[in-house]
Amino acid sequence: MISIVTKMETLGFNFKSEDEEATMEIFINGLTIWDLNNDVVNTTIAIRKTKKMKLPDAIIAATALVYDLV
Repeated sequence: MISIVTKMETLGFNFKSEDEEATMEIFINGLTIWDLNNDVVNTTIAIRKTKKMKLPDAIIAATALVYDLV
């Protein structure tokens, strides 16, 4: 399971080859992807108000908190 932000960050990487990118895309698309929703957005806002954290990291943290993930 990963956050939609993790998918964007991973697949936005400049891969060395098309095969490497295709392999990663197949792997990522086989996972459960947690999308943004109001609970994740509101939790992200709360995190950003109390912690100095970059937005992508706050979204990933909020996703984990909302869905009770490790």
